[in-house]
Amino acid sequence: MIDVVSNHRAYFADPGIAYYISNLVTVPRYAIEGMLTETFAYTEIDRLYQMPVGKKVVKGDKPCFSICGDYELDFVVVDHEYLKWGIEVKTGDNRAKSLAFSKERGRIDKAFRATPTKGGHGEKFDTIPIYLVGVRFPYVG
Repeated sequence: MIDVVSNHRAYFADPGIAYYISNLVTVPRYAIEGMLTETFAYTEIDRLYQMPVGKKVVKGDKPCFSICGDYELDFVVVDHEYLKWGIEVKTGDNRAKSLAFSKERGRIDKAFRATPTKGGHGEKFDTIPIYLVGVRFPYVG
């Protein structure tokens, strides 16, 4: 099946602090942008888990990611209807291979790519702007 893993990735609680610290080390710019984008997505998705019980729209207590073979999906969110939402965070127009793999094999029910660009509808999955990753869940697509 699918391995859903929690507590095996490290994110900063504040993307601003993450940006400050990233400027203190020698890391390629694309790696910093990826880390900051994923950190932002994590903090926004985590808000879904911190909502009061009556308003909470997700199952569980923290965001998880998924690994299946060589494919690593950034986030898997399960809603109250037990639908599995796969979210792949990208900083550019990169292909979301892990998202496509998970969707094609029925490991997730809904597939969305979150990017710092505008959203859109694709053949295999839809794209949402990164700033909507938490506040617009569940996504319409």
